[in-house]
Amino acid sequence: NWTEILIPTVGMLVLSVLALVASFQHLGLFAVGSPSAILWFTTLGFLSVASAILILAAVRGGRH
Repeated sequence: NWTEILIPTVGMLVLSVLALVASFQHLGLFAVGSPSAILWFTTLGFLSVASAILILAAVRGGRH
């Protein structure tokens, strides 16, 4: 049931977007090009996009 994932997925989207915003505000603390920084931003970006896709699917009722 798609509606069951809606609330936790919205929470995950909010968390990942806010973490991305805060991370960009503190970009000077990250070593440019370091594997950990790349992994951090890639993971947060992926979580944001994946959450948004799941939310759209839940809102549309799981129809394609």
